[in-house]
Amino acid sequence: MNIKVISEEIIKPSSPTPNHLRYLPFSLLDHANKPTLTPLLFFYSQKNDNNHALARLEDSLPNTLSLFYPLAGRIHDANTFTCNDDGVPYVHAFVNKPLEDVAHKMDVCDLDRLLPSYGEKGCFTTLLLAIQVNCFSCGGLAIGVKMNHVISDAFSLLMFVKTWASMANTGKEDHLTVADPPLFETWKIFPPPPSPQVKEKAIHAQADIPVITKWFMFSEAKLNSLQSKLISFLDTYRKNNNNSMCDYELNSKSLGMVLSAFLYSRINVACHNDYNNQNNVVIPREVLHPVNIRHLVSPIQENSYYFGNMIVHAIAKPCLVVSKNEDKNYNSLKNEACLLWYDFMKSAEISFDNIISKDSSFVSDMKEGKEDLSLMKEHYDRKSKGR
Repeated sequence: MNIKVISEEIIKPSSPTPNHLRYLPFSLLDHANKPTLTPLLFFYSQKNDNNHALARLEDSLPNTLSLFYPLAGRIHDANTFTCNDDGVPYVHAFVNKPLEDVAHKMDVCDLDRLLPSYGEKGCFTTLLLAIQVNCFSCGGLAIGVKMNHVISDAFSLLMFVKTWASMANTGKEDHLTVADPPLFETWKIFPPPPSPQVKEKAIHAQADIPVITKWFMFSEAKLNSLQSKLISFLDTYRKNNNNSMCDYELNSKSLGMVLSAFLYSRINVACHNDYNNQNNVVIPREVLHPVNIRHLVSPIQENSYYFGNMIVHAIAKPCLVVSKNEDKNYNSLKNEACLLWYDFMKSAEISFDNIISKDSSFVSDMKEGKEDLSLMKEHYDRKSKGR
């Protein structure tokens, strides 16, 4: 795949950021994340007039940045963003292959070339947003967006892209007329810790943790099949067994949770197989699962939402272990796999309830400072060590 950069420029907000908004403090949850750029790719099939679409995208970005003014700034220090309108790198590139060949046949690591090169390989950076628009030989488009995790979780990233797309489609020139404006006040809800938790020198440090990336594609039909198999197994297992292994009634059997449980069960079995073969491998004992807590905090303005990091991690601690019996038949393997699914979902659901249930004081404790960064740092330490 050959990619040729057509143009590269810095896009700035259409209107300057007022002086009283020039500095934005980190929130407690911002401190829990590394200053690395989180990538996202959007693929679009061939359009009749790509030149018109490209012009709309670029012309609407300054107005979008005026609404999301912190993203055009930089990380100022270990506690503050500076909203100085330095701008966002915007790259226009041409790809010498059709979209179908790239999106479905290329190795996932090669897709990184469709993203802006800033913050490559997990490098820490003060940049908050970078964009690359790729045109394929067939006329299709791929828009690569990178946003700094210190200022944004996945929800916020998607809301930025959604707003940008809406402004490009409608041709709105006034960013103040957007229906659902973002609020940059998470630091008021979850105040930062009294002392810096991220060393300033770490902003420019190089991440040295090797990462192996694999791409697995699950169709909706396959996910529905996995969900049906789990539900059918639980019904049958409870009828045929009098023990209390599956006595907990799962409230949520969503496709997302079923997929998470399926992946966990496969990783668990693979790690146990390596462990039994005396390979140097760590068997997973805990799993972090992101939980969006925005619905637990009401915005001060109607029809608005909090932009930033509003994600905490539920820690699932499945207790079921894979047996070492090598003479297992198909049915016993199937039962074992489904029990691992169930065990994961049960543990995850209990952990979720500890955060989002009506009886939980998790969010209120964080607001009052009872849950400080030690909890967030514990999560961060696990993630940084690959656990």
